[in-house]
Amino acid sequence: MTESRDDHTVEHENTLAEFHDRYRHQRLPDWARAKEEPASTIQRHDLGKYAIELDEQSRILTISGTGSRLALDAQEAIGLLHWLYAQRDILYRLAYVDELPVMGACPYCGQHHLEQCPLKPD
Repeated sequence: MTESRDDHTVEHENTLAEFHDRYRHQRLPDWARAKEEPASTIQRHDLGKYAIELDEQSRILTISGTGSRLALDAQEAIGLLHWLYAQRDILYRLAYVDELPVMGACPYCGQHHLEQCPLKPD
């Protein structure tokens, strides 16, 4: 009984090969080609001197710029975003240093703030 299954499998493979040989010159319709091509899951963002690519499948964030490239996995990217958020006041001042008035250190905590100091009593 296993011989008949093997014969059937070989016959099926031969028929399928003949079919492909006969019709390989025909062009696939657009809907069939769309199914074959995997959808791109990479999002690209241009930030001037730098570019950011986010690959949703492998969850990798790639930051590239002039001669440098940095690839972070999901956990590292989240850690970087948390750090950037925590340092937003300093980063804002560094980016817009010419536009900000000269500020002294906060008398309550010794840091520079763009907003009201959280340690200041009401």
